Amino acid sequence: MSELAPDANDPTLIVRGGSTLDVRVLAADGETPVADAKVTVLVGPTENLPECDSQTFLVGRTDARGSLLLEAWPGHIQMAVLSHPDHAPGLWLGMMAAGGIPGTPKGPSTSKIEAGRQRLEFAFPAGSLVRGRVLDPRGRGIAGARVRAIRFGMPDTSSVWSDDAGRYQVVMPLGSQLCVEAPGYAQAPGNSLVGGAPTPGKPTEHDVTMLDAVVVTGRVVLSDGSPASGALVRLRRADGHQSNMFVAKDRQVFARADGRFLMDNVVPGPTWHVLARFPGFVDRMVGPFVVGPSGQTTSPDVVLI
Repeated sequence: MSELAPDANDPTLIVRGGSTLDVRVLAADGETPVADAKVTVLVGPTENLPECDSQTFLVGRTDARGSLLLEAWPGHIQMAVLSHPDHAPGLWLGMMAAGGIPGTPKGPSTSKIEAGRQRLEFAFPAGSLVRGRVLDPRGRGIAGARVRAIRFGMPDTSSVWSDDAGRYQVVMPLGSQLCVEAPGYAQAPGNSLVGGAPTPGKPTEHDVTMLDAVVVTGRVVLSDGSPASGALVRLRRADGHQSNMFVAKDRQVFARADGRFLMDNVVPGPTWHVLARFPGFVDRMVGPFVVGPSGQTTSPDVVLI
């Protein structure tokens, strides 16, 4: 491997010892090779994940033997992301190489990359197969709904889309949560399956009935009535519901030039607060107010002082 000298006017070519990473990806059993697995590796000068200019992303897919070759500079693997539609997605972190967290991939015992050829072996985490239908409030299948198994610290690489009848099938790692999104609909808190211990050969059946989503609009203004253009607006559940952190998460947008804001696909029924933040002014929260049950809800104006 080589690179140009730092001085752009100097054509000298500096030759350095590079590394060839011989990557092999296995199923959760640690034995079966996985073909066509997407592997994303982040290489940096240390095993930690600082913000620096010397990080490099390496991306590739495994062949029929579950293998692929990646070229890198010596350093450390900061993270490796594994994804495949038939396996639970996984995130391996170099700074935790010697440890192991349930629901994460198995990987090499060290993150260090030496010059020359180096063998790296990863195994997908175990997961549970979940299948079912995404339904509208009237019991009809929703086509094209995005279904994800997500968890804090896990890469968002496990999306599938429901078919014309609303059917879906996804592999959920331990501790992940089922999140469903479809235009015009919202997933109700409490209607999200949490992935449990893997059950080989026993798929979990789970239908998700969506709610008709509501559009919430409002306005953020200053004390003199002028619009707070660009103000950060956050929609927050007033009841502090936290049992489904991904389904009931806060929503946020920026106010337009006229101070108005719009948030779609909001869960109807529960009460909400609107919080506005604008440089030079004190944060202001208004509410609670009830959203829905359908159509559009207008929140009280947020006046910043």
